[in-house]
Amino acid sequence: MILGIGAGAVTLSGGAFLGAGLAFGFVAFLAHGSGGGTERIILAGIAGSQLFNAATSFIVVTSANAEQTRGIMFWLLGSLGGMRWPDVTLAMPVLATGLAICLYRARALDAFAFGEDAAASLGIGIMRIRTELFALTALLTAGIVSLVSAVGFVGLVVPHATRFLVGPAHSFILHLAQKPTSGRTTFQGAGQSKPSSGEKRI
Repeated sequence: MILGIGAGAVTLSGGAFLGAGLAFGFVAFLAHGSGGGTERIILAGIAGSQLFNAATSFIVVTSANAEQTRGIMFWLLGSLGGMRWPDVTLAMPVLATGLAICLYRARALDAFAFGEDAAASLGIGIMRIRTELFALTALLTAGIVSLVSAVGFVGLVVPHATRFLVGPAHSFILHLAQKPTSGRTTFQGAGQSKPSSGEKRI
């Protein structure tokens, strides 16, 4: 957006996926180099997040004028106000593909909930399934964030909220979490937390 490379939702989504792929590769490299494990992956993700946030800030500060800086900061905060049906049409194939793969891997996700050793004893290919699901997560995140920016991360709350309703079985969680009413209720709840007219926005 600032560097002037490409234009339009398709190009933006492609760039977002490329960036997500680079971030995924960087986090996987750090996690593998430190011995793997859930804790190492989380720490590698935090390190990668800080690095790419710093890179984004550097590009904005050094390459953008005042008007571009305001525009990019507004975009980074995220909004559903600019969404149009063509944007939804663009996102639907990505979301449908991601949902289908997750449902197909629901048994593996259930096995991972008991730990890697338990999953391996059930015949789950740990590295292959983990890499596949991480790549899928990068694709889904890139597709949504490129359209609505950081506000898309509110959707991360939905699967965890549905877990309290239907239990730990991922097949049920995924079926309920993908329903439009679940996402709409979450975004409405997030919207209720906006500052009142008497409060200042930061």
